[in-house]
Amino acid sequence: MVVEKRLRLGGITILVIMLLTTIVPFQMMSWLRSTQEEITKVQESSHTLENLLSLMKDVETGQRGFIITGKEAFLEPYYAAQSQIADAKAELSALSRNSGQQLQAHERIRKLVDLRVEEATNNIELRRADGFAAAEPAVTRATGKAYMDELRQLIGQELEFNQQHIQLLVKELGQRNRIATNTELIVTLVNFVLLSLVFIFMFRLLRERQATATQLQKTGEERALGMTALEHRNQEISTISQMAQALDSTQSVKETFEVIALYCAKLLPQTSGTLYLFRNSRDLLEMEAQWGTSTCSRQTIEPAQCWGLRRGQPHHTSNTQDLCCAHYDISADAKRHFCIPLSARGEVLGLMYIESPPSTQEEADRLEMLAIAVSEQISLAVANARLREVLRQQSIIDPLTGLYNRRYLDETLKRELARAVRHNKPIALIELDIDHFKKVNDTYGHDAGDLVLSLVSSELKAGIRESDLACRFGGEELVVILPECNREAALERAEKLRQAISRLDILHNGQHIGNVTASFGVAAYPEHGSEPEHLFRCADQALYSAKRNGRNRVEVAG
Repeated sequence: MVVEKRLRLGGITILVIMLLTTIVPFQMMSWLRSTQEEITKVQESSHTLENLLSLMKDVETGQRGFIITGKEAFLEPYYAAQSQIADAKAELSALSRNSGQQLQAHERIRKLVDLRVEEATNNIELRRADGFAAAEPAVTRATGKAYMDELRQLIGQELEFNQQHIQLLVKELGQRNRIATNTELIVTLVNFVLLSLVFIFMFRLLRERQATATQLQKTGEERALGMTALEHRNQEISTISQMAQALDSTQSVKETFEVIALYCAKLLPQTSGTLYLFRNSRDLLEMEAQWGTSTCSRQTIEPAQCWGLRRGQPHHTSNTQDLCCAHYDISADAKRHFCIPLSARGEVLGLMYIESPPSTQEEADRLEMLAIAVSEQISLAVANARLREVLRQQSIIDPLTGLYNRRYLDETLKRELARAVRHNKPIALIELDIDHFKKVNDTYGHDAGDLVLSLVSSELKAGIRESDLACRFGGEELVVILPECNREAALERAEKLRQAISRLDILHNGQHIGNVTASFGVAAYPEHGSEPEHLFRCADQALYSAKRNGRNRVEVAG
């Protein structure tokens, strides 16, 4: 009786301790999740700030176009942006942290947005009512520019602060992950010791209480299985956290898909899968990433072929009696098939398709829950990667001509010239200037000048190699970088471009502008120097020589 009493008391004590230790990993999971949610909130704040700045640029673009031309069509970006600014401001308010300095900055940003929109609205109404001459003084006072400069500065500071905050949170997440791992080990060891004690007591009463001992052993085994499952779950959470960190550090959409395929193979072992994303036209989904050895994955699928996309929720099939999708053949195997839509910020981005070997319903449910958790991280990462790509393109592309801008030109020429010097390869630079461009602007208006620039740029892009780079240097002056191209080949290419441009016959608003011509200057490495400044100077001199000698000609630097 004394032994039984001690066993009972000891067993109760052990179970209480085990239950308490079971709570610890869940607390660690909550701890890690809170940090990850904070990272996500800061990322959403950065996205909202960038979106707000983009909308203000649209307001500025619409105002400028309307004041210059007086055409209502140029106000489309202004109205489109104005309809979204209130939501963007509301999102910014909702994402503001309880920081006095940030609250002040966000309040100032919203105030500047209101001031700039009000100023743009007043200028537009003035232009609409009294014409360009009345609106011009209001624009030249540069009040709107001052608002935009301060807005860019404030948003830039906030984005830099958010980036630093994310870095700190990522570091903190790593530290918390290590603590969680160590805690998990300690909990496992404690439970192992406790289970050992349980078995010791069980064997002491084996002869007298065989039934009780058997039950205790079963309880211990179930507890061990539970701890194993919990350890496995903690490992999954840790791997998902690592994937989120890796996805946040990718620098291109292609790299994002490579990371996704790598971590899906780790998180979903014994499965095969494919990641599909919608085309811009939304009529087809294309394969972007794949893992495992799927036998049913196709390069493209239609939205109507997938019940998961049609229903807008995860869809699971295991036999021909289920509601099967048309993009795989379930009769060809006994596998389970999962279709999980990928969505972020209210938009369906694509589909994650998974095949798994035959399994119990419990295992299938657990796999589906894990796949949904992984898909949420993937959806956010893909949306962020696309946004970064759009912002990058906006930062390096001239919107009027579609050519690369001056900033990207400087970076690329320096890099390509260094590569040419390192590998002893030639490189050429073509500089061209549209002849009598000011006369076109003065005679036919700036819209006509913009049209000329756009058409000349199109001829330029069509007339160069894929490896060449066409840029807008400034005004009507354009530049082409030709890697691995010597002076003679560059001279020939410039002549073909000159001929193509001279064949342009442009009509604007029913008016015949006439043939457009351009003057060209050519410089090359190694003949004209090994620094960007040398090539620009020589190409400039050649261009001026072409202008002096009658225009519509190609000159090579001496």
